[in-house]
Amino acid sequence: MTEAKVKTIELEQEIMDYSQDKYDLIVLGSMWAREIRRREEFRHKPNSEVISAALTDVLSGQISRELILDTYKKSLLARAQAREEREARKNAQPVEMTLPEL
Repeated sequence: MTEAKVKTIELEQEIMDYSQDKYDLIVLGSMWAREIRRREEFRHKPNSEVISAALTDVLSGQISRELILDTYKKSLLARAQAREEREARKNAQPVEMTLPEL
């Protein structure tokens, strides 16, 4: 068996053995995956590797639920603000430009 296959089986077993709410685990893992995707080390990795890394972080306790939720909330607010700024620029009055006469 390849090393990747063994890691996948181990991760699946850890998820099955998770004693708390598995739905919360998956939600937290996906939220954390979205955040770590922005890091340079994960930017060009396949989604499956990013999700596996995020779930491993959550399962191992390296990252707390509170930190994930706080980080995700800040990210949502930043994206909403960026969207509002884009909309404001889009709806702004166009600048009139006059061309010099030749």
